[in-house]
Amino acid sequence: MHPIQSLARTKRGFTLVELLVVITIIGILAGLLLVGVNAALKAARRTQIQTEINNLHAAFEEFRQSKNAYPPNCMNQGQPVTNLEAIAFADLERFMKSAFPRHRERKELLYSLVYGTTNPVVTQSSLNRYGMRADEAIVFWLGGFSDDPQYPISQKGGPAYPNTFGPAEPLDERSFIFEFDRARLGPRDDNGLFAGRFLVYKSPIIDNDSSNDVLRINLWTYTPPNKKQPFLYFDTSRHAAVSYDNSGSPVGAYDPVSNNVVAIKQIDTAAGNRIQFANPDSFQILTAGLDDEWGDFSKFVILKDYTVPILYPSGPFTGEIADTQVNFSQKPLEDSEE
Repeated sequence: MHPIQSLARTKRGFTLVELLVVITIIGILAGLLLVGVNAALKAARRTQIQTEINNLHAAFEEFRQSKNAYPPNCMNQGQPVTNLEAIAFADLERFMKSAFPRHRERKELLYSLVYGTTNPVVTQSSLNRYGMRADEAIVFWLGGFSDDPQYPISQKGGPAYPNTFGPAEPLDERSFIFEFDRARLGPRDDNGLFAGRFLVYKSPIIDNDSSNDVLRINLWTYTPPNKKQPFLYFDTSRHAAVSYDNSGSPVGAYDPVSNNVVAIKQIDTAAGNRIQFANPDSFQILTAGLDDEWGDFSKFVILKDYTVPILYPSGPFTGEIADTQVNFSQKPLEDSEE
């Protein structure tokens, strides 16, 4: 027999069992690779968001260096504290006098930023009964102010601009402290124009009925890349936790409708286990995490016949709040848990 004929007779294909084994092995390897790739992508997205949180943190620290204080929240957050609006307004007035000692901005304008109501000077407002919220504070404070020492809000470079532009705010004229990605400023309508809450008021410089003397302030929000829930800012430098919330809830929940208190709290053992804000004497920046859901921070964990409050860093942080990211930890809440 010719050698080539003998070799041809000995060659054969894979059996069905062998093919199934190979396919199964490839499937397992592909699955393991997919898990690894997903984990790496998830870690990369978290790192990207955390880097931006750190940059926002640095911007607020720079703000404090230039203005001698962290900016206040100045909002009524719908909590059962009857004097919360008065607290917020007093904070804003004191801050403006300290940061801009020569300012002559009208008291009614500051009033509207806190109370969100109309008055003789503020001719129109979409703030309803709530003032500036935690998701709107970041762009307002880091969006920059005018160099005019008397009118840091109302003059060019500040958050106000002529109402003749309507929602088409000339953002290039603002003196931004932080380099925001303009594409992630919102909310916007289908035409890319601002579609959020705003107020319109008479210019404090020229007091007449001309439409050119009417100014507008848009309350922009800022979101992480490819997310819908915005960054939040909460000032923890001015008051104890109980000053903002006497409902007994140890950790605030963010409700974009009622704008409930947004703040993570912890136990201050040095003060006899008193509940205080996490990152006291400073501020909190928060995001909803990769799942884009805040969850319910206000819940208590029920263990047997008693309840345990959810406090940082003990937690337990589970469910939607687990991947919440903050400026006072380089890890999400679930990974920061002790």
